Amino acid sequence: TTANITPKVLTLTGLTADNKVDNTSNTASISSYGSLTGGASSDSDNKYYSGDSVSLVTTSASSSFADANAQSGKTVTVTGLSLSNSNYSIADQTTTANITPKALTLTGLTANNKVYNTSNTASISSYGSLTGGASSDSDNKYYTGDSVSLVTTSASSSFADANAQSGKTVTVTGLSLSNSNYSIADQTTTANITP
Repeated sequence: TTANITPKVLTLTGLTADNKVDNTSNTASISSYGSLTGGASSDSDNKYYSGDSVSLVTTSASSSFADANAQSGKTVTVTGLSLSNSNYSIADQTTTANITPKALTLTGLTANNKVYNTSNTASISSYGSLTGGASSDSDNKYYTGDSVSLVTTSASSSFADANAQSGKTVTVTGLSLSNSNYSIADQTTTANITP
């Protein structure tokens, strides 16, 4: 009669993907494929048997997040893995990594000058604009095709102190964005407090 001997399924231990800044792509990169584990004692322990030579083949491997949106602990799936020993097989493997929102900055933020009045409160004459046409993770621009608007509902602005001085730093806090794949920190500009 006949019967089948099917390859034993192995899994990776220590598979690690790199975190990344949102860039509209779900492509992931693998920092370490980890390792296969020997010392098998059963059909289902995902280990290879002592004495067998088995290595991971990553030539056709590719890795991706489930989608391109910013989120912590996102699943990364690695496909196209194979093994050097046909007595074993390996399925798609998964791990997790983070896609962090891309930081944007404002261009043209302008605060009003004011006359000394014992208060460090500042007023903004123009929030300026966000800039599109991104080409890198760190250019502080949003990617073409994405819709991103500045939200100023909770914004407040202030001078460092209330004293009269030219070219004083004005800090704007509480800014946010309409697209969660992007972030914006406190922004600064300068204005004058005249005596």
